[in-house]
Amino acid sequence: LARLRRRLKRPGEIKTVDKALAALAAERGMSASELEEIGLPDFGFAQDRTLEIAVGPATAILSIDEEHALDVVWRGANGELQKSVPVAVKDAYATELKELKARTKEIDETLKAQRLRIERLYLSDRAWPFAVWKSRYHDELLVSGLSRRLIWSFEVGGRWVSAIYHRDGFVDAAGEPLDVAAIAGV
Repeated sequence: LARLRRRLKRPGEIKTVDKALAALAAERGMSASELEEIGLPDFGFAQDRTLEIAVGPATAILSIDEEHALDVVWRGANGELQKSVPVAVKDAYATELKELKARTKEIDETLKAQRLRIERLYLSDRAWPFAVWKSRYHDELLVSGLSRRLIWSFEVGGRWVSAIYHRDGFVDAAGEPLDVAAIAGV
């Protein structure tokens, strides 16, 4: 429903989808934004944020880059990488190529929508248990690259500490590592 909502233009249609999302969220005992967090598709991406899709003799390699944008490169039948669609694919696999372009567009729109959603999070003044936040943002394939570049506030020992992910852990403004076990309440 959230993906459908992004495609709609008419206010009445948007309102109908919003009502359906709110009803579904209420039925599950959560907010609509929480529902969107847990309903984020992975589109089949691997842990390294890449997805390979065979189209005839070539393979499209989709990857989510560090800027949270979707990149597409092609590996031809000879194994060499190229930026554009191989001629053999254009000529003989038009239908499959059209399907790939539609899928790529959907993934790209989802990435943009998630970026906007995450950028607006600070307005909602939300708090999550660390394990929930970690699974929905830090470890979630489609948003982890973006969320790892943001400054987050964690409650550590009764005080709030701003931190960012750096290398293999979180560091505070002074560059000191944060004790994840203390954040998680372990």
